[in-house]
Amino acid sequence: GGSKITSELIDAFKEKTGVSLRVGYGMSEILCITVNKSESRDKLASVGKPTKDVEVQLVDDEVCVKGPNLMLGYWREAPQSGWFRTGDLASCDADGFYWFKGRKKLLIVREGYNVSPIWIEEVLLKHPAVEQAAVIGQPDPSEGEVPVAFVTLNQDVAEKGIQDFIRPCLKPWEMPVK
Repeated sequence: GGSKITSELIDAFKEKTGVSLRVGYGMSEILCITVNKSESRDKLASVGKPTKDVEVQLVDDEVCVKGPNLMLGYWREAPQSGWFRTGDLASCDADGFYWFKGRKKLLIVREGYNVSPIWIEEVLLKHPAVEQAAVIGQPDPSEGEVPVAFVTLNQDVAEKGIQDFIRPCLKPWEMPVK
């Protein structure tokens, strides 16, 4: 736990163990928020739907939760109106399934655009030569921050080949500079 899980990792785990993983989402402050009980392939990496008695709403893509399993508050700060702002980002599809997108604090702000390092990593990992990927924000005097990608390759490939592969999937401000 602690981060987004990909469909590829779920598939690899099942292939090696014969066990299907169930993805969920929670945190120390509110425990189990969502669980994915779907058998549908297109919902595989979703964190699922809210658990019993838990309410979830998205405020500017940030997950806000309310429920009987919510902590009372930190030493000096209680959740506003019973809602706890998690600092996590998500989206919700038409079927009510939530999709973890990353942490608000980890966003890269490039020329005023919010850029998700996790999204760029997902796109990079679709390239057959990319074994591992990590994206961080690097300070930039004219753009604020720019995404920089670090990849581990399982075969030789030119940097331009990877850039050409990911370009159709990313917006111009999401493209890593390195």
